[in-house]
Amino acid sequence: MSLLNIMNIASMSMDAQMVRINASVSNIANADTAGSSQDEAFKAKRVVFKAVFESEDNQRLRRAEGGVYVDRIAEDLKPHVATYAPT
Repeated sequence: MSLLNIMNIASMSMDAQMVRINASVSNIANADTAGSSQDEAFKAKRVVFKAVFESEDNQRLRRAEGGVYVDRIAEDLKPHVATYAPT
């Protein structure tokens, strides 16, 4: 494994972590956002990672030999807790 491959893997990992941090910041910023129905209420986002292992396909396609990337961003499936908070 060359130094360039190591740097590519580190770069992929940092990109994936940036997506996770942005999702966390969005969750914190919108935690108290209200909606008139379950569909309109804010749903927290969860980032799902996927590992990339060294394989013949990756070598043939000249992709990174390993690392991690964002597989998908899923919405949290927990039910919302209804609160009464008149101002």
